[in-house]
Amino acid sequence: MRSALNDDGMDRVERLVAELRAIERLNVDYWRKDGPETYEMLGLLARRERRAEILSQLLTLTPRLTEGMGRPWVSRKSNQRAKGKAGVSVGFSGNLK
Repeated sequence: MRSALNDDGMDRVERLVAELRAIERLNVDYWRKDGPETYEMLGLLARRERRAEILSQLLTLTPRLTEGMGRPWVSRKSNQRAKGKAGVSVGFSGNLK
């Protein structure tokens, strides 16, 4: 039952992401026009509203889908920075070491 819920949730996320991409394409077309018509400006405003709704829905869906998975979007940073092995370093005088 849990996997079916996750599959339904993933389908919904995929649909919302596809809608966000379509909104982005339409917005790019809008901004490329020199003198957009009034109906095009109203469309832009409606798309902005819908985009905010979609992002809100994605934020509520995502925690439920990743429950028990930890944080898959968080990656560990390399220890090289902490150890100073990142390559070229610059001293306070500005000279390369």
